[in-house]
Amino acid sequence: MSGITLLLNTAKGALMAQQLAMDVVSHNVANVNTPDYTRQVANFQAMRPAPFDGVTIGRGVDVTSVQRNADAFIENTLQQRQSDLSATSEEELYMKVLEGVFNENTGRSLTGQMADFWNAWNDLSNNPSGDSERNVLFERGKFLCQAFRDVSADLDQVDRELNLSLDAGVESINEITGKIANLNEQIVAMSITGDANDLIDQRQHLVNQLAEYLDISYYVSSDNTMTVTTRKGNLLVSKAESYSLSFDGNAVNWESSGGADVDITDTIAGGKMGGWLEMRDSILPEYNGKLNQLSSSLIWEVNNIHAQGVGLERMTDMTASYEATDHTQNLWDQTSGLPYYDSINSSGSFDIWVYDSSGAVVGAGPVTIDVDGAGVSTLNGLTGTINGIANMNAELTP
Repeated sequence: MSGITLLLNTAKGALMAQQLAMDVVSHNVANVNTPDYTRQVANFQAMRPAPFDGVTIGRGVDVTSVQRNADAFIENTLQQRQSDLSATSEEELYMKVLEGVFNENTGRSLTGQMADFWNAWNDLSNNPSGDSERNVLFERGKFLCQAFRDVSADLDQVDRELNLSLDAGVESINEITGKIANLNEQIVAMSITGDANDLIDQRQHLVNQLAEYLDISYYVSSDNTMTVTTRKGNLLVSKAESYSLSFDGNAVNWESSGGADVDITDTIAGGKMGGWLEMRDSILPEYNGKLNQLSSSLIWEVNNIHAQGVGLERMTDMTASYEATDHTQNLWDQTSGLPYYDSINSSGSFDIWVYDSSGAVVGAGPVTIDVDGAGVSTLNGLTGTINGIANMNAELTP
């Protein structure tokens, strides 16, 4: 009877083990479309044999555990590549936005306005005294200035949108890390009585989501809790605790265990956050810098050429549009505070013509002033030199 009982128990145990294995297979099939679900495998092990009638007889098979069929190295590598992909995707997205800002296929494009501006100059050179040509050039100049302002405003708008994205990204990161910490607690509790595979899958899904926003590192402890840090080591999740990020409109800050905010902006390179920061702090300033350089060069060259001409009517007075902060420094020194100081020819000169009310030249002709002459290299010196010319008066306003 004992032999029959042992046989029946062995068969019963085998059926139960196979039934459990079938349940695991069914669970796998049911979750075939579940994001980040990991296939599970039932681990079989022969049961300890039992003595019977002087011999040892096996007692069948048992399922010792249900294990996630996952490779930690592959998961970690995929997560890192996901961070890189997210960063690149966001940069590509905003590069398309910049492409729209500098769209040369529209009538109001910067290139089109510059072409119209130079064409107006060409028309004026063919008829310098023409009122029509002068008015057209004036209007084309205003259109070109507005085109520069429009592009600059569009770039500023992109900057604002990037900051809004960073702010929303920080909120998403804090929400995800809070959920990971909560799952850590649940996994520890469930691991005491059984396998927490589905909860671990949920946690891994959250980690993958987190990697889309931020370049991270993580490891799993012996108690199945996960510790998550930024790639540079700032703690985000430890057991059931999560550490928040904040955004102050400029910097991304990490809240340490002591409650102090630490600026980690420069340490973020991956994920959407890394892409947004790269656009905001590197690529966008580069485009802004090139735009400013182009406008600055255009202003200097046009004014330089324009200053060599004369109007249809003689001028009785004029006011300079540039300001200097120190009138005692050389005009070509940065310390003078004069815009375009580095474009001033320190060995150059200019002529002043004086006419009477009838239009006749006063004196023998133009008065030539050498900028590098004695006492002329500063604004104070230049003012004094001009005041020494008959019928001329110059002054500096505070």
